[in-house]
Amino acid sequence: MRNLMKNDFARCFSASLPVFFLATLGADEPIKPASEPAIVGKPKIEYGLTLGDLGNDKIRFIPRTPYIIAQDLAIAGRIAGLTVGHNLLADIGTNNLKQSKGDTNSPPSITGTNSPVSKASWEGALSALKELLGSDASETVKDEAKKAAIIELVHVAERHHKYEEAIQFLAEYAARYTQDPIVAEVLLRQGHLFRKLNKPEMAINQFYAALNAASRLKVVNLARYQRIVLMAQIEIADTHKQAGQLDEAIDLYKRLLNNPSEELDEDRVRVELVQTLGMATAEAAYETNRLTNRRKAKEPSKTEEEEFAAQLGKLEKATEGYQREIIAQCAIFLKQLSESTLSSGTKFDLHPEFLYHKTRAHRALGEQPQAERGYEQFLQTNEKQDQKSIWAPWKARIGVDIANNYYQDGRYEDALKVYQWLRVELKSLEDNLKILQQIGYCHERLNQLESAIKVFDEIIQIGSEHRSSMSPAQLLILEMAQLRRSILDQCLKKKTALPTPDP
Repeated sequence: MRNLMKNDFARCFSASLPVFFLATLGADEPIKPASEPAIVGKPKIEYGLTLGDLGNDKIRFIPRTPYIIAQDLAIAGRIAGLTVGHNLLADIGTNNLKQSKGDTNSPPSITGTNSPVSKASWEGALSALKELLGSDASETVKDEAKKAAIIELVHVAERHHKYEEAIQFLAEYAARYTQDPIVAEVLLRQGHLFRKLNKPEMAINQFYAALNAASRLKVVNLARYQRIVLMAQIEIADTHKQAGQLDEAIDLYKRLLNNPSEELDEDRVRVELVQTLGMATAEAAYETNRLTNRRKAKEPSKTEEEEFAAQLGKLEKATEGYQREIIAQCAIFLKQLSESTLSSGTKFDLHPEFLYHKTRAHRALGEQPQAERGYEQFLQTNEKQDQKSIWAPWKARIGVDIANNYYQDGRYEDALKVYQWLRVELKSLEDNLKILQQIGYCHERLNQLESAIKVFDEIIQIGSEHRSSMSPAQLLILEMAQLRRSILDQCLKKKTALPTPDP
């Protein structure tokens, strides 16, 4: 079924560094998919599952477009005159259901999240909904009030983190009101909740179902259809990324960028694409190491050797492709940035991240001149005062790369300077210990034994102050410092050759 839906809506989507001591220092953290960011132009009417409630940080809604205004009026029109229903919702919020018909001529009072149902306890709200849905719809409760009650219970369930119950309410809505205008949004919301429950396959199914439902809206409301399609496309790509299906996510992000929309924040999508490409590169490197170790551990036959060679060749080609795509996407962003007439904004906030990924990709491909230029750009950039907090972590990450590369290339004096700069920039206990360890190794390689001993003594002193709260990795650094300090002391006393430190 999912493959069929994918086919139906396919038209809608028109080098890792060697492992090193500081490999985890300042390492990239995966960006979590947005949950429910605020969206400018969110409709004021709270009853009804509106697009404004289903935002994604990669969609930029145009504030108060005629479409949004019309949607507000449509929802208000559906509820207008249903004071009976609203009064009933107020009554069930206090678990005191009234059977009065009420005055249908009174003006409606729609208060959304401030309504009594929103503040009701989960048990009370659930009991009230069952009583409402079982009441006499022809006399006491209008059909629209039932719809509002179900959606309200979805909000209550979510606020109580009862996502499975919220999904069941949404399923009830979709089953009862198959032709309702918000069914596509109901399905989107179900997919969103399945993601929260870490059920990516079910989430993707619901997003494709939302695309199917949205197709019925295309004729009557093209703008709304386009927005639902756009959100479903992005959610599908994000869900594939979340599930580790990286090639699928890469393909979908690229399709989104190849078919831009005025409401699509292309920079945010490009960030997701570049980060996903980086994840795919790391995954390919891991698989390469695994296969290489397997081949070394056995004496493969000729046929097995050919299979190993074919697999490794395929991984090498894929890795290069990922890195080339990273460079290409970063170059597009940096070119757009250079042509921008603005002096601040999202593009400038993302500048260091794109420069970082581009520089690392050049280094991974062995393109040292381009990587060096990227390093220089980082170190020579004088960002504005209000952008220093944005640039600082990326400068630290690139500093780690530069220092590690210098060390691996035998440029110990250069590495030492960068490690000393990093010590000022990175303040955490773990970062400080790792940097001091590398500084000590640099002094050893430069045959500056007294300086190396002082550094290892500093690590030992830190260990004596924080030992009870240190992690196993930090304790290992402490033990290595004690060992190196002892070896260096013996070398100075006996004037013997210095053993090569472990890399």
